[in-house]
Amino acid sequence: MKWISYLALIWCLTFFVSGFSQVKTIETQQKSLWPDITAQTRPGLYWWWPGSAVDTTNISFNLEQLHNAGFGGVTIVPIYGVKGYEDRFIPYLSEHWIDMLAYTLARAGSLGMWVDMTSGTGWPFGGPDVLLEDADMRVDLEGINIRTEFSGRKVKRAAPGGEGYALNPYSKTSLKKYLHKFDPMFQRLGTRLPRAQYHDSFEYSGNWSPEFISEFEKRRGYAIGPYLEMLSGDGDTSIVARVKSDYRETLAELHLEYIETWHEWAERNGCATRNQAHGAPGNLLDLYAASSIPETEIFGSTKFDIPGLRRDTLTIARDTPQPLINRMASSAAHISGKNLVAAETGTWVRNHFHTALSQIKPEIDQLFLCGVNHVFYHGNCYSPREAPWPGWLFYAAMQINPRNTLWNDLPVLNQYVTRCQAVLQSGKPDNDILLYWPVYDIWHDTTGMQRQLTVHRPEWLNESECGKIADSLVRNGYTFDYISDKFLNKISVIDTLVELSGNAYKVILLPHVTYLPVATLNRIIDLAEKGATVLIQNQLPDDVPGLNQFEVRREKKNLLLQKLVFHKTGKDYSEARVGKGVVLLGNDVNVLLAATAVKREPMADSGLQFIRRWNAEGNYYFITNVSARPVDGWVELGTRAKGVYIMDPL
Repeated sequence: MKWISYLALIWCLTFFVSGFSQVKTIETQQKSLWPDITAQTRPGLYWWWPGSAVDTTNISFNLEQLHNAGFGGVTIVPIYGVKGYEDRFIPYLSEHWIDMLAYTLARAGSLGMWVDMTSGTGWPFGGPDVLLEDADMRVDLEGINIRTEFSGRKVKRAAPGGEGYALNPYSKTSLKKYLHKFDPMFQRLGTRLPRAQYHDSFEYSGNWSPEFISEFEKRRGYAIGPYLEMLSGDGDTSIVARVKSDYRETLAELHLEYIETWHEWAERNGCATRNQAHGAPGNLLDLYAASSIPETEIFGSTKFDIPGLRRDTLTIARDTPQPLINRMASSAAHISGKNLVAAETGTWVRNHFHTALSQIKPEIDQLFLCGVNHVFYHGNCYSPREAPWPGWLFYAAMQINPRNTLWNDLPVLNQYVTRCQAVLQSGKPDNDILLYWPVYDIWHDTTGMQRQLTVHRPEWLNESECGKIADSLVRNGYTFDYISDKFLNKISVIDTLVELSGNAYKVILLPHVTYLPVATLNRIIDLAEKGATVLIQNQLPDDVPGLNQFEVRREKKNLLLQKLVFHKTGKDYSEARVGKGVVLLGNDVNVLLAATAVKREPMADSGLQFIRRWNAEGNYYFITNVSARPVDGWVELGTRAKGVYIMDPL
């Protein structure tokens, strides 16, 4: 057994460190450390079907190429066709199309690969069967008058037979109608089915649904009609913000039910689900958690400080990946007990045919650091053998295909990804902190209508107190998951540990929160009374969100806060003993954490980044250096172990 004595001798070196509670022989550990390789541990990729102009010979040809390059599976996304090949187009969901899907499932299965599919063509959900009454809907407000209309959103990049209106994402009734068209497909497929159904990032344009008015009154406890002027932004700004918060909360609930309905439909038909929640005007944690496999994405490229890494500004997109937002998907998986966390990987990391493997790897490493363990390259376009170079292509980079010069060396990167994911899919996450995400502070805003929380405009998180704390936790070597109001209600406390979905956390951390529901505050105090440690940054919550009886609810909030009697500790924070637990209040989160059982990982001081998991034998660390600082020396771990084994996935 080797004790850790060196780390990261070169920049961007990546490896696993495994610490064991019991020392075994090196031979025994070598056999047991690396988990088994499966199709699921291999990377997947988006597989676009232009015009659905596929045939059995070329399906087999394409899948064999992907299999030989080390891919474990594909996500079928039918899109617009290639000019000059119109005679090959196959209408979406026709019997011929379903037969091609059936052949794909069979051929992929024979290669040991899995197949996912989007529940439509292009994106978002929609098509020719969507009537205007079920289409993406926008509301125009003129005083207290309502006028609704089609938002103008149609299916983007639609395949033949899939063109039409986008579906209303706030109406589960409309969704149920839409999903009926897949019944013949499932009947014809029989028992060989796609592994998962896929829902792309939220790119609907509407902000209303036919049932919105009745649902609003049922959920918020008052009629929206008299307050429509407020929803337009007219009137007392404090009331405007409350009405808009209620409007946004209602939209969020309706879209969550839309996703839950889709997930239940998929499960009834033998499929799992993958949902990209980002972009939606809802509580992203709850939306990610509603699917079998929460999925994030990166768009553009990160400005890493790795010496020698090329980053030509002429070949990159303006967007950059957002690690703090990527952690939303993994947090949702962890707090809801899901093992897989997917990521759309490499979209526009460079322009077409300009991407090098050296530029992809650190982006993947950064995703692993964020808790992702199921990478999907973006992507590969089905292309028949006879198509002249450069073959059939999708409009958005990357081009992960045999016509690209990176293809010959791609199996090496895929082998690396496979080994990493084999470890990252095993065991359990080992995070210490539950960081509350105060979504009501986002909703309680006087400007605009729906608040779409995208990866392209990340200020909703990065510039918030929650985002700043999350960034500080990462930089200082702390491990955390975000948590929502909904999932606070699923926590149990055992001794002083906070347990959720089989994971044990040491503290609950509240950033500076302005608007906190009474039910959430009551739950937090209840958890403290049962033994939990709660940390509050800066000050206690100021107010309650929403309009209905807010004065009454505000008074209830104040009465609850009287349970917290704080005393000075002489250490830059105050302490309130509550039942079996404790609540700490202070400005500096690092000072608060130092007063708890949470241990930081000192390797962060060297510029090393990590993610930590555990199993019955001990901890696994994925460690990488994507900074400009080489590290050559001893590094202290934040967990106890009798021995350490260094595992090189390369």
